Amino acid sequence: KQWYQRRVAITAGIDVFVFVFDVSPTGLDFVKQYNMMETMLKNLGKPVVLAFAKYDIVELKHLEHLRDFTNRKKVPTVEVSAKENINVDQVFTLVARLAKSKSFPKLGIVSYEDRQTALKAEKEEVTRLYNYMVELTVVDINITWSEFKKYNSQSRDFVNFCHLFGSKKARSIFQRHMRSLTV
Repeated sequence: KQWYQRRVAITAGIDVFVFVFDVSPTGLDFVKQYNMMETMLKNLGKPVVLAFAKYDIVELKHLEHLRDFTNRKKVPTVEVSAKENINVDQVFTLVARLAKSKSFPKLGIVSYEDRQTALKAEKEEVTRLYNYMVELTVVDINITWSEFKKYNSQSRDFVNFCHLFGSKKARSIFQRHMRSLTV
């Protein structure tokens, strides 16, 4: 009875839980995480999203066992790498959809591999466009980084590149181009 009262108090007002399962070889003990996840799924009575964290360095030997379990229990899973920024947003999107629907809607979660491929292509395209913009707009060897940055602060190519790679990398490409102008 005490456990039930605590459980009700803890879960009151919570629509969805996220269980972050570290699938890396250096992560938490697999068995402990697995047992905690199993207990959580049995006792919560609320939807649970399982996030396979550190998927960029996944330990494959346990993954098949996890997949079998989550498929049997029909637990929505998302393969995540915060380091690579892959599918992090998918966890929050799924939580919002589950909370809104109060059931398990058709999920449509993008796999880690598909998202990684798409992100790589996006990075290549953003880099190509930024390099093209730098080559096209920087023709005066007297322009400074501050002037260039101020002039291009509203440029979609500049903003996208800085968002993905940071202004330090953008400046590095700018400086490399400036050096090529003086040769």
